[in-house]
Amino acid sequence: MCGIHAVIASRDTPALSREVEEKLHARGPDHVGTTRVEFGDASVTLTSTVLSLRGDHIARQPLVDPKSGSSLCWNGEVWRIDGLLVTGSDTEAVFQLLVKASSHRAADLSEEDPVLAALRTIEGPFAFVFVDRPAQRLYYGRDRLGRRSLLVQTGPSITLSSVAESTSEGWREVEADGCYSLSLDRSDPGAVFEPQRHAWLEGDDLPIDLLNVAFENPRIAAQHQDLSTDDLFELCPDRITARKTFAELQAACPGRKWRLVAVNVPYSQTRAHRAEIVHLMYPHNTEMDLSIANALYFAARGQGQGCLAMESPSTPYTTTARVLLSGLGADELFGGYVRHNTAFQRNGYPGLTEELKLDVSRLGKRNLGRDDRVMAHCGKEVRFPFLDERLVKWAIELPAWEKCDFSTPAGEGHPDAEKRVLRLLAQAVGLPSVATEKKRAIQFGTRTAKMESGRVKGTTSITL
Repeated sequence: MCGIHAVIASRDTPALSREVEEKLHARGPDHVGTTRVEFGDASVTLTSTVLSLRGDHIARQPLVDPKSGSSLCWNGEVWRIDGLLVTGSDTEAVFQLLVKASSHRAADLSEEDPVLAALRTIEGPFAFVFVDRPAQRLYYGRDRLGRRSLLVQTGPSITLSSVAESTSEGWREVEADGCYSLSLDRSDPGAVFEPQRHAWLEGDDLPIDLLNVAFENPRIAAQHQDLSTDDLFELCPDRITARKTFAELQAACPGRKWRLVAVNVPYSQTRAHRAEIVHLMYPHNTEMDLSIANALYFAARGQGQGCLAMESPSTPYTTTARVLLSGLGADELFGGYVRHNTAFQRNGYPGLTEELKLDVSRLGKRNLGRDDRVMAHCGKEVRFPFLDERLVKWAIELPAWEKCDFSTPAGEGHPDAEKRVLRLLAQAVGLPSVATEKKRAIQFGTRTAKMESGRVKGTTSITL
């Protein structure tokens, strides 16, 4: 183990107490070093003690870059940087990584912080303090699990240390929920030091957009002439399910931010985009293809009303997401269709197994190409978690009765047989309503099917 101690102060830095000094030396008996970096009326005083374990020499910390003036205190082990194994002194490897990242900092501060990007590539147990002299910024933190000690004491000054003085109050663990930074720019001498948290995974603090589509269907509207168009949107089966699931997700995952995006599509918009969607899904050309493609196309556009909580008002919002997640494949792999139950009733588990294999084998021909063309047109990439190759292999090799046990009816603690393994998983993670939700085709849930009166079948060919 090594020892880290840093004091960020706008006045004179207090000397190390004898107790802290002895504890730091005990952690790092091979070397002790100190450096001081000035920033106007403020300074950062770094002290390191080193227990040398890797490389053919002692990395004499704090490491200081003579060109930039940046410095590093490091305690830990680096297994990989950006997926590559680290040999030799890992402390020096990290320092070179961070100094190089600092030199690539763009003048446009709206771009990603290169030092944060570099820190996110490090794998292993560690704690650190890095002074980025050119950027006038200090970074500190612990690895994603907090496997190395780093304490913080705040007040007029900020102290970071591997160990605490037992007679001094106000010490607490630095959270392992990200790395932290604070500005050392003293252009305003009265400014206070305010640490800012940065999630280890880029984008952790951003809400996940839940895109839900509802269509104005003239045939349904004719049956509810007393309702407004907005009320008709809210009556769509998938909209009702979406709002219920939104509330359930917030309760089950309170630490995660969610945004429900209600995409309401007037009939006039459906008509206006019809020709474009038909051309995109070609050579698929049936009414069923169009009803599915309509829902996917407008979902990918992501233009609607967004809200971050059930009780909060909705405001106009267009998703900024460029990657969409689709649940396609769940029904085919885990027995979600009525025809799967039919196959079981006719030929038992052998018949069900063959039906499942058939469905998976024709996904590319029936769905995936069409869906890719329709959604990619909106500048989005669609990913299919259920179609991960390893998951598909596992699911196909799994006995059918462990996925969708049609021989055991629902009730007495058993959810519906269709996709039973997924329903049990939903129960286990605290989503009881999701676990009992009935299968509903997207064209009926969003009401894109049978928009006009008449006896049009799903297999009917489309003419423009």
